[in-house]
Order: sequence, then structure tokens, then C-alpha cells
Amino acid sequence: MRDGETPLSQDFFNPVFADIDTRIADLEERRANLQAVVDELTQFGLQRIDTLVGPAMAEVTAMLELLQLRRNQLEAAIGNVADLATRTQMNQAVSDAIAAEVEARNFVIELAVQVEATARAAAVTAEAAARTAAIALATAKPSAATFTYDGSGRLSGSTETLPAGERATVLGYGAGGRVATVAETLAGKTRTTTYAYDGAGRVGGFAVVEV
Repeated sequence: MRDGETPLSQDFFNPVFADIDTRIADLEERRANLQAVVDELTQFGLQRIDTLVGPAMAEVTAMLELLQLRRNQLEAAIGNVADLATRTQMNQAVSDAIAAEVEARNFVIELAVQVEATARAAAVTAEAAARTAAIALATAKPSAATFTYDGSGRLSGSTETLPAGERATVLGYGAGGRVATVAETLAGKTRTTTYAYDGAGRVGGFAVVEV
């Protein structure tokens, strides 16, 4: 069978179809794992927040109890002051001091929780971006393409225009003129598929590496 210029045979189509099956299986696995990863990250973030907030709240409770004790002691001392104006000023000073200490402790707690939440959000965002890039590499459809051929008239490479940039594909051939490797590069990531054949020249297996 011919396309008008390049001879096509099962030796060419077998690895192509195998690669398509691999991509479909890979996408299904990524889709199934995505929610599990997000759930795991979310659970980890909640656990970390509990780890921070629990002890902090216990510390605040102990602090408030200590402040109440101090207040009672100061109020007892103030009760011995006969002058009403002096007593009022001392009461206000005690209240201001307690309010300032509580506000400072609350700020530290809020800052710790905010830092932890920001870190977890960054991790989730990075994971989602990595998966989006991987899916784009496997499924993007070109709007234009150019092809190159070797001295034997075999397809040796292609350059495809995609929304995420250009995808460059390089084909390598082995014994019997069979496709041995297919290397695809997009957005700085390269996916290389290496094919193995049995004694009858049929595809016996393949291995995929992404870097």
C-alpha cells in the first residue's frame, strides 16, 4: 500500500498503533491517579495544619489562664489602692497589657497557619502543572506539520505546530528497516519509545522513557 510517495507496511503501522495504545493507557492511569494525588496532598495539608493549630491553641489556653491569674493578683493589689483615679488607671493598664499579649500570640499562630497553607497550595499547583504538561505532550493535535525523509525514502522526522509549542519527532530504524525508536520533544520534555521485534518481524514489546 502507498500514500503516493512513501511505502507503508505493517512494520510501520505496528509501532504507531502500539504507541497510540500506550498513550491511551497512560492517560487513563494519569486520570485515575490525579484525584488520589490531590486528595493525598489535601489530607497532608490538613494534618499539618492540625499539627500546628492544636499545640498553638493549647498554648493560648495556658497563656490565658496565666493572664487571668496575673489579672486577679493585680486586681487584688489594686483593691488596696485608696485613690479611685489611680485604681482606674491601673485597671486600664492591666487590660491593655493583656490585650497586646493576646494579639501578638494570635498573630504568630495565624502566620504559621498561613505559611503552611501557602506551601501546600504551591505543591498542589506544581503537581497539576506537571500533569497538564504530560497530558498535553500525549494528546495535543497539530495545526500544521512538516516531514523529513532519509536516503531510503523512509520518514525520519517531523515538526508539528501545537498550542503548547512545536513538537519535534525523530524516528530511528534498526535491522530490516523497522522502526526502532521514536523520540518526541515538546516543552522541554522528551518521550522516547524503543521497540523490540520477534523473529517474524512483529512488534514484541516496547519501553517508554520521559526526561
